[in-house]
Amino acid sequence: ARFGAPPESEMTSFDETVYRKWFPLADEDGDGRVTGGDAVKFFALSGLPKKTLARVWQLADSNRQGFLGVEQFVKALRVIAMAQQGDADAILDANAGVSVDALDAAIAAGTLGVAKLQGLVGDDNEGGD
Repeated sequence: ARFGAPPESEMTSFDETVYRKWFPLADEDGDGRVTGGDAVKFFALSGLPKKTLARVWQLADSNRQGFLGVEQFVKALRVIAMAQQGDADAILDANAGVSVDALDAAIAAGTLGVAKLQGLVGDDNEGGD
């Protein structure tokens, strides 16, 4: 149990720190927003099927703004990480509530790793061999 831990909004987990560093890489025009075009190129580095990535966008852009801010971008990469860990079925489920619940549970349990994107290293221990 994490008694006395700060509220989740004040905690920055390792994966979130990595994803915040990646945000400017995805935000090609530097306007503080990752548009659909930016996202398609960046998220394709995950190697996931387009159908899965479309669902990633749908879950991350839950307000249907047509772009992702930093918080939504972090969420998108967490969904990608979950799909890469073999939970693609939970993500592709038509019931968005199930998907979000599964994601939140993985984050809370600390079982969600960092998304793997081609050419990007999220952990100093990766690719050293």
